Amino acid sequence: MEGSASAVRALFAAVKEGDSAAVSRLLDDGTNVNSADASHSGTTALTEAAKAGNAEMLKLLVDRGADTEARDSADRTALHEAAAAGHFEAVKVLIDAGADVLAQDGYSGTALLEGTRSGSVEIVAMLLRKGADMAARDEDGKTAVSEAARYQHPAVLTLLLDKGADIEVKDEDGRTALMEAATNNDCEIASLLLDRGADVNATDVEGRTALMSVEGPEVALVLVKGGANLEVEDEEGETCLMRAAQEGNAELVALLLDNGAASASVSRDGLPADIVELLRSAEAWQRRRLLVGSATRLASSDVATFRSWLDGVDAVLLDCDGVIWRGTTPIPGALAAIDALRAAGKRVVFVSNNSTKSRATYVGKLKRVCGIESTVDDVMSSAFAAASLLASKKLAPAEGHDQVGVFVVGESGLHEELRAQGFRTIGQDEGGGKPFDFAGFDVASLDGGVRAVVQGFDTEFSYNKLALAASYIRYARAEYVATNTDETFPAHGFVVPGGGSMVAALRTGCGVEPEVAGKPSPRLMDLIAAHIGVPASRCAMVGDRLNTDIRFGNSTGAQTALVLTGVTTAAQAEASEGPERPDIVLDSIADVTALLAAASE
Repeated sequence: MEGSASAVRALFAAVKEGDSAAVSRLLDDGTNVNSADASHSGTTALTEAAKAGNAEMLKLLVDRGADTEARDSADRTALHEAAAAGHFEAVKVLIDAGADVLAQDGYSGTALLEGTRSGSVEIVAMLLRKGADMAARDEDGKTAVSEAARYQHPAVLTLLLDKGADIEVKDEDGRTALMEAATNNDCEIASLLLDRGADVNATDVEGRTALMSVEGPEVALVLVKGGANLEVEDEEGETCLMRAAQEGNAELVALLLDNGAASASVSRDGLPADIVELLRSAEAWQRRRLLVGSATRLASSDVATFRSWLDGVDAVLLDCDGVIWRGTTPIPGALAAIDALRAAGKRVVFVSNNSTKSRATYVGKLKRVCGIESTVDDVMSSAFAAASLLASKKLAPAEGHDQVGVFVVGESGLHEELRAQGFRTIGQDEGGGKPFDFAGFDVASLDGGVRAVVQGFDTEFSYNKLALAASYIRYARAEYVATNTDETFPAHGFVVPGGGSMVAALRTGCGVEPEVAGKPSPRLMDLIAAHIGVPASRCAMVGDRLNTDIRFGNSTGAQTALVLTGVTTAAQAEASEGPERPDIVLDSIADVTALLAAASE
């Protein structure tokens, strides 16, 4: 019975079910405890028990001769799996049985790195006591210190530093733990590292400091108070102020200026005029918030306020869902309003966070639903933004592959935009109708050419896709890009969860924050400005959602208007604060037609 596939399958099933009696019977009947199940890509029963965290089952298998150093096809041992899952008792059993704490998997990862990522202080402490190497690196040059910061585990980081880990260790890109904290906007870990003596002005391979990695003013202030040099230039000759200005990050620009950054700095690329314009837009945004103080709900007679709001605007950016249509129903008066804006000389760009459609498909829907004429150059979707963001990373294909592979959690429009940028996409066959195969799932079965995961809204979002995407991010170190984080879609009478609901699930599953390409990310405004040749300071953003549309416009220095035909109510608009408070509120985009006509008289 030792070599029978059915016996091995029965052994794995009994281990998974925690049936010790059945396991003992199978072993008594001659089943080899170290048999590898082909459907598990070389894993053994011991590895399966480790994944489940079943300490008693592990003891039974070890007592019956299980090899603690048996490896699957990805060179992972049972100890790797137990540490990755955060199972302390399982780790203890394996170490007591002689498991090698220094063993590296196919990505050069160790049990210490896995335990660090899981956030288990107990596991990390035990591994260190048993001789784990804090300086061990995976294939990306990541150490336990950098991973503790990247996965936001301050208690683990404190333990590592207390044990003498190098606080300044850099990965293959020259990034330090402090840079990881800055990227995550993690004030707690940034403060911890600075208190322990981290070099706030250390630079990566591109000459960038931790301060150049931030988006939020909170962690930037921590770094500034920690002695960050505001005038350091990266390899492109840009300072943190220039980068913040180019991204339209008004809050960060204001903080840097308040703390002495030199606004007269000039980059090597000959951009002083653009920098000055961006800085002025940031200052204008701050002044406008101080003067206006609250959103103004306009009536058709409020011509002066509308004229003042639109003054100096060359391009009007319109959200789609909730602004010009709801599903397949046009908002009354939307076509006339867009015709009026174009007649007034305004460039109209349709900016949608809906990633299910390509730009070409949007052109068809604009015509079909609303009668609006447009071209792909008039459309900026989050699917296109995500594809453009990933293309800007200039990822090299994996060895043995001609194209960069992308695992897509999303629909056809997202696949189409990524393929247009030259990527090979997979994931469309992993939908909701396909049951998840726990028995056959293994890291080694992942597509070796995948370098990134891109996630958008997906009506066939499934456990299968969730598990695969999380595994690509966690184990294959794939880049993680999300099209948007919208919680819901506009709808009457029922809830339509949006892409943000799915992002929340994957973010929890893999423990990594995505780079967001759509609203409210300033990256999208950079893309739009480059695409249409109009700076953010001369754009107006019109949307129905405070935390995406309005925050997006305000944070990039654009004018903002909220319409009440989507997800936001008048009461919510009145209660809005800070970067989510619109300049003006309209009952509908249709109001623009009468206001423009009156303003021209």
